[in-house]
Amino acid sequence: MTTRSFMTFRSLVLGTVAIGLAGAGISSANAAETEKKVAVSGFINRALAITDDGDNSYVDFGENSADGSRFRMIGTSTGGGMTVGAEIELGLNRNQDQDQGQNSSNTTTNGLTQRTAYVWAESEKWGTLTLGQAETAFSGVTEVDLSGTEAAAYNASGALSTGYYFLKSGEKGGTTTGAIGAAAAANPAIGSVFGDFSGDIRNDLIRYDTPDFKGFALGVSMEQGGVFDGSVNYSGKFYNTEVAAAAGFGNSRAVDSTMAYGASVSALHASGVNATLAWGKSTNAGRRDSRNLYTKLGYQMKLNSFGPTNVSASWEKDDNLAADSDTATAWGLQLVQGLEGYGTELYVAYTNYGLDRTGVSYKDISTGYVGAVVKF
Repeated sequence: MTTRSFMTFRSLVLGTVAIGLAGAGISSANAAETEKKVAVSGFINRALAITDDGDNSYVDFGENSADGSRFRMIGTSTGGGMTVGAEIELGLNRNQDQDQGQNSSNTTTNGLTQRTAYVWAESEKWGTLTLGQAETAFSGVTEVDLSGTEAAAYNASGALSTGYYFLKSGEKGGTTTGAIGAAAAANPAIGSVFGDFSGDIRNDLIRYDTPDFKGFALGVSMEQGGVFDGSVNYSGKFYNTEVAAAAGFGNSRAVDSTMAYGASVSALHASGVNATLAWGKSTNAGRRDSRNLYTKLGYQMKLNSFGPTNVSASWEKDDNLAADSDTATAWGLQLVQGLEGYGTELYVAYTNYGLDRTGVSYKDISTGYVGAVVKF
């Protein structure tokens, strides 16, 4: 059997088994016996950032697309031991972080992006079957984080700064005469040398997730083009400590001959002390594997009547993303203040980005930002 035939056969098997499981979980229920609901929710996440590339400073007002603003509608019908639902989610595109840079500060891109559009059937006994544009089973497995500071930073995120590019010693950036006018292979952008390989991956797919079993759940998905993903997730509590973890893979060999793997674990003690560790790897055709390592230490407090006050410090190391000799590092400090009565989180953070490349000396990029997430 050829590789292509095997991939087609595996898609048919996954689809047939998943549909059979969904059908097995349905007991008869007429329209009068089902409970129908429609929910509208979302949030706006906006920030102000000041970025220093080692030569000049820039001010940006824009969308923190590390967790970008979005609007969703969810409809469900529940009855007979089964919930059937549909979701549409749209994302806001205006002044996103990848649009910001030395020569494009305050560039605006307006409009909406379709993030998800899918249907699902869920049974406590048989699990959940999803069909449409949705997150893959591998999505987010390197981003498990219980710190409470995710609004400010998490693995491989860079609020309003990922479009800024590294300058060599003596270089200037921007649009003035003699300046480096755009990101390129010799002047890579932050977003090209940092990555966790499993963040927010959405595609047209069929996906199946098992029911929870003592805190564990498995997921598999097959995407358009033959990409196959799998994951295992866990959540539980031990000795006053909440623990969450995930591990998985993304097999893209049918599309670009690559494989990605990743895992993360986060623990939150009842005292408020918490720790997070994440790792990821991706194969690259014709060159070295890319790797990601991320850690965060944090503390959750109750300093006022508004809501929790969470602080953390993070460190990240990424190898061989843009080029084989690259080692990119970032360290940061984060603070998030909750306003529980208003469904709001206020955040402030600082991150320093560095890049080492054989034979090249790059200036560090530093960014400080403040922002707010308002949920509805």
